Amino acid sequence: MHEKAVKVLNCIYDHQPISAPKIQARLKAEGTKLDVKTIYTYVRQINQFFDWLGCEEPFITSVHKFGYVIMHPLFSEGEQLFLSDHIRFSPLLNQVEKNVLQAKLAKLAGMPYQPEDQKVEKGPTAELFVRLTTIAKAIRMQKTLLFEYLDYDLKDDGRGLHLVKRVRNHGNYSRDPRHQTYLVSPYELVMAKGQYYLVGYNEKHPDNLTVYRLDRMDKVRSSQEPFIEKPENIDIEQLKAQLVNMFIGDRFADVRLRFHQSIFKAVIDQFGSEHPLSRAENGDPIILLQDFQISEGLISWILMMGSQIEVLSPLSLRQLCIERLQAALNQYVQP
Repeated sequence: MHEKAVKVLNCIYDHQPISAPKIQARLKAEGTKLDVKTIYTYVRQINQFFDWLGCEEPFITSVHKFGYVIMHPLFSEGEQLFLSDHIRFSPLLNQVEKNVLQAKLAKLAGMPYQPEDQKVEKGPTAELFVRLTTIAKAIRMQKTLLFEYLDYDLKDDGRGLHLVKRVRNHGNYSRDPRHQTYLVSPYELVMAKGQYYLVGYNEKHPDNLTVYRLDRMDKVRSSQEPFIEKPENIDIEQLKAQLVNMFIGDRFADVRLRFHQSIFKAVIDQFGSEHPLSRAENGDPIILLQDFQISEGLISWILMMGSQIEVLSPLSLRQLCIERLQAALNQYVQP
């Protein structure tokens, strides 16, 4: 789009409704000379551009006796509100990042945006978007990634408890003697429960894909190390389905769960409808979760269902649930 066409668009955006002669006068006062016919041409070009973006009707409309207004923005009010609320309440973004995105969205929606916090309207480039861009490019170009992975410790400094970041030292990058750097072949970015996760291949786990939370990845950069293609015997879609349900763990096993018929819908909603089902001797349904990740999320969900569900196998998971239940009981029965 021509630089002068952008100036016409900004003038309409800031002063709508506004006629072509008034646009001409305002731009002249700013040092840009345009005749009215050229303004008409630029408005047509702007509408053609937004038509290409997906506007179903002309972005800018001329209203009789008023002038130009942004009548049919790229997003409807409902769409704009939906996107705006997701930005506003996202736990991934700080206020600077939210204001930047809201301002961009507002322009596409044809309405002004007032930042919630004027003090942070301008700020540094958002780290989240830099990491997302770096990872997305690496996936597209099949480049490996290097990064550090953070853990959190709970510290008491005498004034209260605080979370302290700590870099994991289980990295697999051979050139890092501290073992703090991870080398991963990235395959997909997945959003689940408000968080981004990277699904990729780490040679320390040759039989499975590994998952990393984006907000715990630090110093993310691309690498010239060889990229490893996704192993054909690994079902990435199944892993993503587990990820959406927050069942992320380090161990895999076939999990058999017996449950009461009354929670059948909850079980299917949680695990999906593709898993084998059978019946116990008493008629209760049994679901088989093949090659499933044993995780805190899975254990917590099972315990939440109480007596309506039972772990049949593996025995290690069954024992974990018994220990958790016993520990909870001890808290209530001790004097």
